[in-house]
Amino acid sequence: MANKDKLLANAQKFLSKGQIPKAISEYQKLVDAFPKDVRNRQKLAELYSRGKRNADALTEYEAVAKHYTETGFYLKAIAVFKQMQKIEPSRVDIYHRLAELNEKQGLVGNALTEYRNLISFYDKNEMHHEAIEVLEKMLDLDPGNLNFSAKITEMYMISGQEELAFEKFQGIINPLVANEEHTKIVKLYERFLDLCSEDGTARLPLARALLNSGSSDKAVQILKNLLKHSPEDPDINQCLTDAYVASQDFANARLTLKHLLKQKEDDLDLREYYVRICIDAGEMERARDRLEEWKDAFFQAERITVLQGFYEEIKEQLTDDPLVADTLFVIYEAVGDTAKLDKLTAPEGVSVETSEISETADAAVLDVAIDDVETLDMVGEEAASDVDVPPLDGKLSAGTVTLGKNAAAGLELELDLDLDLEVSADQEEDVATSVDSEPEPIQEDEEAEVSDVDEDIEIEIEIDLDDMGDLELEFEDDEPAVEDEEPVAEEELAAEDNELVVEEDELVVEEDELVVEEDELVVEEDELVVEEDELVVE
Repeated sequence: MANKDKLLANAQKFLSKGQIPKAISEYQKLVDAFPKDVRNRQKLAELYSRGKRNADALTEYEAVAKHYTETGFYLKAIAVFKQMQKIEPSRVDIYHRLAELNEKQGLVGNALTEYRNLISFYDKNEMHHEAIEVLEKMLDLDPGNLNFSAKITEMYMISGQEELAFEKFQGIINPLVANEEHTKIVKLYERFLDLCSEDGTARLPLARALLNSGSSDKAVQILKNLLKHSPEDPDINQCLTDAYVASQDFANARLTLKHLLKQKEDDLDLREYYVRICIDAGEMERARDRLEEWKDAFFQAERITVLQGFYEEIKEQLTDDPLVADTLFVIYEAVGDTAKLDKLTAPEGVSVETSEISETADAAVLDVAIDDVETLDMVGEEAASDVDVPPLDGKLSAGTVTLGKNAAAGLELELDLDLDLEVSADQEEDVATSVDSEPEPIQEDEEAEVSDVDEDIEIEIEIDLDDMGDLELEFEDDEPAVEDEEPVAEEELAAEDNELVVEEDELVVEEDELVVEEDELVVEEDELVVEEDELVVE
């Protein structure tokens, strides 16, 4: 120990005087005497470096670094290798050792830095194989780094290994396509486009990326070139259709998709796409024809809502098209959309029952009903002795006459008559005869009794003048409705006024049915005389 201290003291004395060679001599003695003392060896390496004895310095440093690495002192080993790197920067093994030690220490960033330095060295010296090996190690440390993958692809290209380069390139592109990272895809293709031939689908991801990036025109050009080499490829045809649509070129989009449908004629998605293109192009008739051809398949696939949407769009343009209306009718029935169903007319052969559709009588029923009313003619016959007619309080409302509580319940006769307001001579005689006959006096608070009818009868008279053409009606305020009628003695009339006043503004005619709800309505009355102030038919 005394000898060791003496050697150290001598070495310090020589160093203080700047006598480096003598100090080195003393440390050499220490290293030989105590070979396991790495501190003396490290000091000796420093003195060699100061004395410009680099080879000796590197030898001693390497021994020290090895000792620290084996004992797990990675940071100390890294420091030693850094000293070695300053002495000999061209030694690639030092970069490797530094990268490995940093990786073991968990210093990934430092490790990648050392690897990058190594890659730069390999690039300058065109050591491509070695560079690829280092890049693979870097990719292991940072798997998601696209730059490392791209650099490997580039190294394969430079070294003439194009198959490996293309394989590596596809390995980069596929995850980007899955994640829809279109900008990165475009940049990578710009860098490695020469790797991808036009024969096949190698450039298809580029076309899709351009399309999704808003460059549909560029996508069309790429896809048209691909289609020349692979005209039947479904993916190319599909993408080209999309590109044409994005470019608003619906004619070429439809033709391209039509070609694709020859291969996939049962594909409902493609059929739907075809119809959509036709509608967007304004070709409503073409869209309708294709839908009429394919609608059964859509029904079977339970894609009725798709059909409904298409047909409703088409109907907005083809408003009077019977095919569109008929199919919409069937669709609304299938989905139970009664609100829209009621707005459509049922196609021929289809019956529709809804609460809002009222029953209408045909011409034959209307004629029979009119004949029934004529049997109730209130003039020209003898009055039945067992019929008492009650007085009418005021004017009848809405042209309705109610016959006692024993008349037919709720029976309403709505008259829809084509009136001829000109009175013939025969009619004038009937009116005169009716007026000359002596009616039975009307007893107040008595009701008309009809033996064969059990409930009240309401007769609603509604007269429609809309169908009378340009008939002009002229009325004189003080003249009776029938001018040639013979005067009637005032005392023979039970009523104070026998005028039939037809007020033009209140004459209402509605086109309704004459509904007779009783098969047999027999009113055996010789004469029904309603004597009151006025009978107003409104």
